[in-house]
Amino acid sequence: MRAPEENETERLLLRRPQESDAPALFRAYGSDAGVTRFLTWRPKERPEEMAEFIGVTDNNWEAGTTFHWVLIPGTSTTCPPSGHNCWYQQECSGDEQN
Repeated sequence: MRAPEENETERLLLRRPQESDAPALFRAYGSDAGVTRFLTWRPKERPEEMAEFIGVTDNNWEAGTTFHWVLIPGTSTTCPPSGHNCWYQQECSGDEQN
């Protein structure tokens, strides 16, 4: 299954991360220990580390295993991303219980 690279609502634009998003994501939350304590990775010390993370998410996207989107308030492509969300592809046999 392939996920859409972009999804837009009236108040939010979700799109596939780009390396150029690294500085904004680093400033928004990537270097904040208070925020990243809820994530699977530790705070980044440099924007370049955020760019490396985006590279990993890009590889996972191409493999079809994990899909990350940056969150952009409004629908303007000129606003910097303020966060991100991801979805993990998982096989389901139908035997799982909710």
